[in-house]
Amino acid sequence: MPTTPGAPGARGWGSSRLRSVERGRDEGAGDRRTRRSERKTTRTRAQDAPLLAAPPGSAIGTLTFRVNAWPAAAGAPSALGVRHVGAARIAAMTIRLSHSPNSRSVRVRWLLEELGTNYELRIVTGSDRSSPGHRQRHPLGRVPALETDEGTLFETVALCLHLAERDPEAGLLPVEGSFERALVYQWISFGLTEIEPFIAEAARAADSDPERAESARARVGAAVEVVEAALEGREYLVDERFSVADILCGSALFSARRALLTAEAPGVDAYLTRLEARPARKRASETSG
Repeated sequence: MPTTPGAPGARGWGSSRLRSVERGRDEGAGDRRTRRSERKTTRTRAQDAPLLAAPPGSAIGTLTFRVNAWPAAAGAPSALGVRHVGAARIAAMTIRLSHSPNSRSVRVRWLLEELGTNYELRIVTGSDRSSPGHRQRHPLGRVPALETDEGTLFETVALCLHLAERDPEAGLLPVEGSFERALVYQWISFGLTEIEPFIAEAARAADSDPERAESARARVGAAVEVVEAALEGREYLVDERFSVADILCGSALFSARRALLTAEAPGVDAYLTRLEARPARKRASETSG
């Protein structure tokens, strides 16, 4: 995120944090001497604090500014007056998604639908996975894989983060360096490391090792309780805004619900119902491709 002239340290500051910088300047009788500013920093929650510049040459100037953690809406200037160009850039890019219904590629398709981006679907069936052509797109023959003008990418998290960063106006990722961006990363990691792997482990061990399966289910249950607590009084995981975290962690929770592991978490069930109601989610889940 660019730094505004006259706004020291603007890069990487999070949402809803006000910082006040007081600068003092003394002039001696015979020569100009500048002493270092005494800086006093105050942080508080705020929604729309304006960007104010201290008058040049003033004895004591106070600069108060807020950097919004979420990018501006399409075509609107950001908190620093910079207009985003992500929508035009991603609209001009050719995007082709290698996709199989009821697979992890649904998550990338969901993100593309949320972005409102034009894209092509390449439906990959069982026999296609081992073909030389698809192996060039994904070396293990899996989905998703994303072909763009810049090259081919695979791995769901990488694809979702890349696409959301290419279109900041959509507001699916907070600005880089903000605390809210870190929370998005936190919930993505949580869903894909604390929930999803243990659902699969419980299913694999259900017959061969019931004790191990029960341990895995208990671990998922504990993780679901964490999300339940985080959602108390909230609709979404981060800053009351739908984000990539809801797509990826939410998808892991959908798997937990299918495994009957969310029954004791009414807040999570209500959250998943909200996600299912999103038009983009419905379109992405169409099995017709």
